[in-house]
Amino acid sequence: MQHGPRKQTKSGRAGELSNRGASRPKDNEGRPAALIFALMLAVGAAACVAHWSVLDSKALSVDDGEYLTDNPLVQHPSWESAGRFLREVRAPSTVKGYYQPLSMISLMLDYALAGSTGNLRPFHRTSLMLHVLNTILATLLLYQLFGNPWAAAIPGLLFGVHPLAVEPMAWIADRKTLLATFFALLSLVLYVRYARHTSAAPLAPPNRQRSIIYLGCLFTYILSLMSKPTTTLLPVLLVLLDIWPLRRFSRRTLLEKLPFVVLTVISIPITIVSQSTTWGVARPEQTPALRVPLIIAHNIVFYLYKVFIPLDMSAHYPPPQPLDLSHPMVLAGVVGSGLLLAGLWLSLRWTRALLIGWLFFFVAVLPTMGVISFTNVVAADKFAYLPALGFMLPLAAGLAHVWKRPVRSAVRPAVLSAACALAIVLAVDTRRCLAHWENSEALFRYMVRRAPNASVPRAGLGNALRELGRMDEAIMAYREAVRLEPRYIVARLNLANGLAQQNNPDAAIAHYRVILESDPAHLEALNNIANALAAEDRVDEALTFYRRYLALRPDSPAVQHNLGLAVARQREIEAFIKQCEQSQQIKPDDAAAHFRLGQAYFAQGQIPEAIMLYRRAVSLSPALADYRKHLGLALMKRGIREEALRHLSEAANLTGDDADVRIALGALLAQSGRPLEAAEQYRQALRLKPELITVANNLAWLLATCDGASQHDIAEAVSLADRIRNQSDGKHPELLDTLAASYAAAGRFPEAVQTARQAIELASASGQKDLADQIRGRLRLYEAHRPYRE
Repeated sequence: MQHGPRKQTKSGRAGELSNRGASRPKDNEGRPAALIFALMLAVGAAACVAHWSVLDSKALSVDDGEYLTDNPLVQHPSWESAGRFLREVRAPSTVKGYYQPLSMISLMLDYALAGSTGNLRPFHRTSLMLHVLNTILATLLLYQLFGNPWAAAIPGLLFGVHPLAVEPMAWIADRKTLLATFFALLSLVLYVRYARHTSAAPLAPPNRQRSIIYLGCLFTYILSLMSKPTTTLLPVLLVLLDIWPLRRFSRRTLLEKLPFVVLTVISIPITIVSQSTTWGVARPEQTPALRVPLIIAHNIVFYLYKVFIPLDMSAHYPPPQPLDLSHPMVLAGVVGSGLLLAGLWLSLRWTRALLIGWLFFFVAVLPTMGVISFTNVVAADKFAYLPALGFMLPLAAGLAHVWKRPVRSAVRPAVLSAACALAIVLAVDTRRCLAHWENSEALFRYMVRRAPNASVPRAGLGNALRELGRMDEAIMAYREAVRLEPRYIVARLNLANGLAQQNNPDAAIAHYRVILESDPAHLEALNNIANALAAEDRVDEALTFYRRYLALRPDSPAVQHNLGLAVARQREIEAFIKQCEQSQQIKPDDAAAHFRLGQAYFAQGQIPEAIMLYRRAVSLSPALADYRKHLGLALMKRGIREEALRHLSEAANLTGDDADVRIALGALLAQSGRPLEAAEQYRQALRLKPELITVANNLAWLLATCDGASQHDIAEAVSLADRIRNQSDGKHPELLDTLAASYAAAGRFPEAVQTARQAIELASASGQKDLADQIRGRLRLYEAHRPYRE
């Protein structure tokens, strides 16, 4: 932005000082380069200390299921999984949303390094490391731009300890924000270095060093886009830096950006297509005319508030209702935005710093402002993570001007003291925000308190309660979510599934019907309503929904199996077998025909015949998990353990959402003397079906009684056994037996003795003499202060 000649007024000189201070990184007092290095380490350490408690966070947020707990590629680290993340550009198969392969690969690598749904620490460790690196890079960038170590370190410190970083770090699925910011900051650092080289010899031909730096800047921009495409407008940020503080804006510098613009032009349609294919987007022409400007005005003031007064932070900020000037926040946004723009325009009389800093923030946050809507929130802390750098630019420029004062001035100590005090306040607030991420229930209860009329936190609370086995409370949360948003299909589906599990099929069926009225092709609703109808002996209706499902997805063996069972309930099993045999003869290479006939034989108890047919189905369609699952279960029934283990493992690799496969694998691994591997399979089964008390008991028993269990495993065993004891009212001796073994493994022998005696009394009273005798043998060990080991 060009202006006419300025008079050398006092204010004009201050503005010129601010601009000249950015012309070249130079330490006016001749301090060694070691100072900025030490300060970068210090601000990185401060960021690490402020966010250290994130390592203990156990909360899973809204879409962590897609990114971790239900993602088979993340949970099976391999070159093939990485290749799929990279290849699936138009329609990512495991995550609904835009193309983000590097973020998914980074989560997969954390999973390979002992991360799991039960151990989130490796994921948080990587996220914390990325935030520390981002803090250091932001400090380095400001030093490159303004040449003063302290002027760079103070904004870097405030960025590092600010509560805005809590959400990107504690939210597993938001690894993408941290990773994209890391590469974007690296690109900016390289660009400033390139710009300095160019400014030193503007007419010199490109040399090898400058070319390498430029290519590095371009390459890191590509990596940033592959982590999260919200950094799409980084070329505009480079232009803003050219205007101020680099002061090199020209036609030549615009031409330098052409390769970046090409990448931007490629990235935008990829992002829109991948997002709309898997999740959906709301484009401006599909929304009311005033929606976008009102949201932008609202968010301008909203983000200013969250950056400068970081109170009431949350992972869910619902859109204001109604979205018009009658809402106080919308009105405040419109008025505040007008005043802000007027103030920024007036500031040009003195300096470009404020306007460019604000434009940097606005451009960086613009892709998430809702012009093209891809989320159900109006704003998010994570959206402001990288854009907050814009506010650091004028702050660093002002501090650089302050540091030009004489060394004996009292201003520097005052500024440093104020900065340290503010950093402490922000760090305390950060720790308070991190406390909400202690576990999923605590997180969603806090989100509900912050937004009581929002449906998403209610549904998330329902999921958290369901994972804890508290289905009655979960159903209440789902009901409230559906009441708040009747069109919220995910919440209604979870409500219907919960009602079905609670033996309330009529209510479940009613909700499935509502889902299918709005989405007739909803596969899960079609399958579940058919299963519920079949369980109620309403076979004719069930068949209708099974057939609707297979018309949409004919290659689903599980639904084919359910359809066959439903048909078999209508007819004699022999007639059904005859039908399957005829189908097999007509289509000898049809895997489904062999599978259905195998199911029929299995239902009659003819296991060897069923195994033969299952093997044929698997040989014809080796990639269908359900064929391998039923073959593995049949082999397991016949005691053919190794082959069963192989096929069930393949089934688990092909699909990560079948609890029966996980349970069977757990049992086989336990029988094969591999208890810790068995325990992980039981954990996966419980993630899918947390209400399975028997599986929880098996997991607790394995962890409490195996030799290789860690202290963390033993603590998990005690927690599990205590929870299932409470769920069952403490009336089952086998559950008390597990709890006693867990107490003993943890060294809590008095409690182990007392619990074992209670288990013996219950077993004896119920006529389970053998079980009572076994527990007496273990009781003698506990009395001798020795744990029981299998």
